[in-house]
Amino acid sequence: MKKIVDWLIKRRNKQLHIPVVIGSASDSELQFRRVLNTLRENKIMVMTKDDGIYIRLAGDVNKGECWMDNFVKVADC
Repeated sequence: MKKIVDWLIKRRNKQLHIPVVIGSASDSELQFRRVLNTLRENKIMVMTKDDGIYIRLAGDVNKGECWMDNFVKVADC
């Protein structure tokens, strides 16, 4: 988890390189791009509980970002 936090802090103001895909992208590629856009804009909510660390992506769908309803567990404590 520390590596993820360090990565997010270091790259907060930097843009990630997203390769150009010629032709139509698959659904999984589009979802991946949305997640990258959300990480680039640092629109992440983090919640800690007794059993672990949870995150939720809170991007703007209209801007090509990812938005999640629920928190997802990413690490055990």
